[in-house]
This record gives sequence, structure tokens and C-alpha cells, in this order.
Amino acid sequence: MDAFKCFHPCFQKCFSICESFGLTYLEAWYKKKPVIGADIPPVREIIQQAKGGLLIESGNTDQLVQAIYILTTNKELNHKLGLNGYKTVLNTYSEANIMHKFKKLMLN
Repeated sequence: MDAFKCFHPCFQKCFSICESFGLTYLEAWYKKKPVIGADIPPVREIIQQAKGGLLIESGNTDQLVQAIYILTTNKELNHKLGLNGYKTVLNTYSEANIMHKFKKLMLN
């Protein structure tokens, strides 16, 4: 059990090649963790807008290893990407913001 005490994931990886939105990314960002995602259009848009993670070619294990290495060795980048994602969750996907957008949509 002691061997696992110091284990604390420093990023979230998500490799779906057919993701439509990516709630997993929001969950990771809410915990201030950067993400690694497959470079497909919907995932690319979410990660790039938030500036909250790294994109890799789907199925490219060399890129995956490189991305994991970057996030585990570059603590400053890890923190910056995680914080960017966290701010995106609070500013874009908060309950108040979603309800405001929904109300605006319904009134138009």
C-alpha cells in the first residue's frame, strides 16, 4: 500500500476516435489536470480552445509516450495546461453559464 501513497496522476488521457464532446476532459480540468487527447476535430476544438492539453495522432504510441513524458517532466507546463482547462470549465461550462445560454436560446 505504501508504494501507491505517492502516486498521483498528473494528467488525464483520452483516446476515443469518435468522441462528440468529451466530458472526460471537463472532469480532468475541473481537477486542474491537463489532458492528452486524440487529434480528431471535436477533441481538437475543445482542447485547443481551452489550451488545456496536448493532442496526439490517434494510434501513434510514440506521440503518446512523448506527451506523457512532457507532462510528467515539465511541471510548469503541466500546471499551466491544467489551470487553463480549469478556468475554461469555470468560465464556459459552469451551471450558471450554461443556464444563461439556454435561456438566451429559448427566448430567441
